[in-house]
Amino acid sequence: VFDAFNLQFGCEDHTGFFEHFGHHYRSEIYYFVDASNFSAEVVQECLRISNVIWHSLCILTRVTSEYVLCKEIDFKQIQNMCAQVQLAVIGAYDGEGYIFWEAPNKS
Repeated sequence: VFDAFNLQFGCEDHTGFFEHFGHHYRSEIYYFVDASNFSAEVVQECLRISNVIWHSLCILTRVTSEYVLCKEIDFKQIQNMCAQVQLAVIGAYDGEGYIFWEAPNKS
């Protein structure tokens, strides 16, 4: 899941890439990539679209995009995605690098 922080639902042209990978919570836009639509090109485009110098966030979660059947997601779905995060990648150092956080093994 990529947080497209600079984009707002309803304020942009949501054809193409958003139609294939985008979802929204209120005006916030997120791009979901899973095994069914994964490619290096898609991930690169998600990183490009979602990256701003002071904010970049991507999470790997056990929740698949099939869990989200419509374009609009609700807060309960976001909570579920966050509860199942396996890895968080956060932009750092003014866009010069990333911080990686990995969930501890749950026994």
